[in-house]
Amino acid sequence: MHVEEGRHINLIDSMRRSFPDSQIFAAAHSYQISRNYRDKKYLYDLRIVKASDVVRAEPWRLMISDEIRDAISKLRSANPISINGRNINGSKADPNLIDIEHIARRGEYLLRACIENKLIEITEMREFIHKANHFYIANIMAYYDKKD
Repeated sequence: MHVEEGRHINLIDSMRRSFPDSQIFAAAHSYQISRNYRDKKYLYDLRIVKASDVVRAEPWRLMISDEIRDAISKLRSANPISINGRNINGSKADPNLIDIEHIARRGEYLLRACIENKLIEITEMREFIHKANHFYIANIMAYYDKKD
């Protein structure tokens, strides 16, 4: 059955209310469900089957790695104000501009650390995700010439 994006969670909630004593099996490629469904204890992410022992023991790492990947993707899809110290036209970039690729590489390091069980502070991952999202929104607003 095809369900329009944005209605997945409402459908699951309705099914749980309609069939409170039933176990519901559903497969979806919906990032909305895995990311936003509030009762995560009812979700089983099939990626855990082939995950490393580290991730199986600490499944939160799978969710955090999704968030880091999403943040890296947002950074790399933004208009490259400055990459490797150069503007798009190759001229030397203003040192006050943000180097997107530098931030994205930091995200890749955090992603590997998260998956490989390296000691890393959760706050560092949270700060990276926050910084990437902040930059992404600022980039959108700059594109449409909106000011804070």
